[in-house]
Amino acid sequence: MMKSENITQAKAQTDTLVYGMPYDFSEFSAYTADSYATAQWVSAVYASLLKRSDTTNTEWIGDMATGLPMVSNNGLTFTFTLRDKLYFSNGEKLTADDVEFSLYMALTPEVDSVGYSTYIQYLSNDSFTAISSTSFSLTLTQSYAFPYELLSFPLVPQETYDKQYQSCLEGVIDDCAFNNPDGSSAISAGPYMIETIDTDNQIITVSANPYYWNAGSIKTNKIIFEKIADKAAAISALSDDAIDIMDSQYVPGVHELVGLTGIEETFVGDPATYEMSINNLNPYFGTGELIPNSIGETNQTQIYENARLLRKAMSLIMDRDTFVKQIMQDLGQPIASNMPPIAYGFDPSIAPDPYNLSAAMDIMKSLGFNYTLLGKADINGVYPQGFFNITVLSPCCRPDWSNAYSAELPKLGIQVTQHITTGWAEIIPRTFGSSVNPPSYADGGYDVFFVGYGWSLDWNPFGLFDASGSCSTGTCGNFYNFDLNETMTPIAKVVREYLTTLDYNLRMQYVRELQQLLHYWNPVIPVLSPMSHWSWNDQISGIEAKLLSTSHQEWEKVSKTGFQENTDVKVGSTTTERVKLTFPSYFLLGFPVLIFLRKVMKGKDKLGIRVIK
Repeated sequence: MMKSENITQAKAQTDTLVYGMPYDFSEFSAYTADSYATAQWVSAVYASLLKRSDTTNTEWIGDMATGLPMVSNNGLTFTFTLRDKLYFSNGEKLTADDVEFSLYMALTPEVDSVGYSTYIQYLSNDSFTAISSTSFSLTLTQSYAFPYELLSFPLVPQETYDKQYQSCLEGVIDDCAFNNPDGSSAISAGPYMIETIDTDNQIITVSANPYYWNAGSIKTNKIIFEKIADKAAAISALSDDAIDIMDSQYVPGVHELVGLTGIEETFVGDPATYEMSINNLNPYFGTGELIPNSIGETNQTQIYENARLLRKAMSLIMDRDTFVKQIMQDLGQPIASNMPPIAYGFDPSIAPDPYNLSAAMDIMKSLGFNYTLLGKADINGVYPQGFFNITVLSPCCRPDWSNAYSAELPKLGIQVTQHITTGWAEIIPRTFGSSVNPPSYADGGYDVFFVGYGWSLDWNPFGLFDASGSCSTGTCGNFYNFDLNETMTPIAKVVREYLTTLDYNLRMQYVRELQQLLHYWNPVIPVLSPMSHWSWNDQISGIEAKLLSTSHQEWEKVSKTGFQENTDVKVGSTTTERVKLTFPSYFLLGFPVLIFLRKVMKGKDKLGIRVIK
């Protein structure tokens, strides 16, 4: 085993920071880190070839690589050079062999790594070509507009994990987990390393990695990620300096922290969207075949247009402004497409549909729906019967706006036979766990499904709008069962062009066109994009809220002024003495507000998108 010989000696500016969050910890490596909670400490512990940085306005820079790679003329091959004297947190030398091994891990279905469904679209076991112990190339199987995100898979030591990996390949399922709660599955090369994992009290402590390539730059010696379930308790802890950073997923109101001293607040758009998925197998708002004006119509284009207009009517009774104001407490904004406003290429000129019941009913009448057949509406405008019935499906934590929308549908003449607010155990088989693209609710799928997605700054909607994908092949490429026949709509074509065009300016044209198309054909789907309300001690520096919201925070840069320097602490030392920070413990009383947890169901990462639980 090759061990590090030269360890950087440096003194941390801050001994300990405490990060409060409202989640349980159940994932203990990058390969199982499919939730927002885990992503924060994982971003401190793991390293990749590249990373986003606040010094480049969140653009990519070299991490373990010396810089951005050389790119071939066809945009498929990326040649990297590793930094000198790279080591993992256990002292093993990091070489090109470890990069190759890490790639194999990411591409192995039995390991079930986060992002697997995206990796297999563009990478293979033949993608890696060694040049030397510190130089290599990675070749994509097809063009991809966002290669740096793709090539930033977590790096792990082959010498440590190869035996377990081979056992996994031989069929020992338990060896495919890489999720040991003792931290042994989280050996990497980032600025921090696992010190302790306390599953009883839900606390993960990471300490400065003495083998980090730039250990002298680490500003804080130790970071404690602690679960505090109750929002009021977390706010109190922040006010009393018991914690230094309060996670945005406590969702404090815009004015909830006003009056507290010594606290900095930042509001930043979240790379997430909340939507109402609609299943286009529905014969009314999907195929359009049972719309009155479609019956007897032989022109398929007109039938398709009828369905589009019905979806437009359904969008006009989505009161997005009220959802943002009353449910999100102003922490969000209505959206017109599936793209979050924080993503590169967002077009603010495309306005979401305003609430307009009268206009929606006019559309319904133009499609041949006769309201006199429904009887007299009550004082709230609800008809006693409907033109057709649907079932509304929503997770248990998202009933507020699904309830509100379900109350509007009968005013349009659409009856809600069932409104099911349930847990993921029932939802997964009907949606992301389906072996085929989801059928209607009656056939085991869904009609209307309220859900949220977490995206990256580079928005990739492939998992939702791809005509070639299917759940049976591992990627549910057309989750809405939307007719992606290019004779009907160019959506699939523009998605392809957007995701494969390497020219940035041209790609921005495609993404604007795509947003316009999505709003034109499916305006009912997007609901809103949330805003993150971050708060931390005002003596802290080095936090970039956009990176924090996307789980790319450069934790080595974070420090707290006014710290009394501990002369015994040496960042980069293999033996250190550390001052323990004490703070009140809090009863885990449960979380009383909406928790928007970006969560991919393990083994169900078929969309290539994080699902907000």
